[in-house]
Amino acid sequence: MKYLSRFQWSHLVERLEYENAVRDQRMRTEISQVKKETNFFIKNIEKKKVLEKLEDRKRKKGEEWTSKMRSFKQRKTDEKHSLSKALNEHKRKAVSSDFLHKIFQA
Repeated sequence: MKYLSRFQWSHLVERLEYENAVRDQRMRTEISQVKKETNFFIKNIEKKKVLEKLEDRKRKKGEEWTSKMRSFKQRKTDEKHSLSKALNEHKRKAVSSDFLHKIFQA
């Protein structure tokens, strides 16, 4: 083993403690993320069971069951927005040039 000047045992121990702390923090973060995902999944399963029970009750009574589906309008991406803007500008120029061509040709 080679001797390193000004190197102390505490430096090595400090480094190992830091690496262990980082590893522990990563594990805690990963565990909390998995818990969140699991809880979300369990809540959705419970919701589905409740909705199925409601649906069965409605059908037994002879009523019609309609599930409520939400629809969301998605915004345009920047790329699509700039593309549609350029297309509209091109159409406007084409219409105005056709209009002027018709006026001055006649």
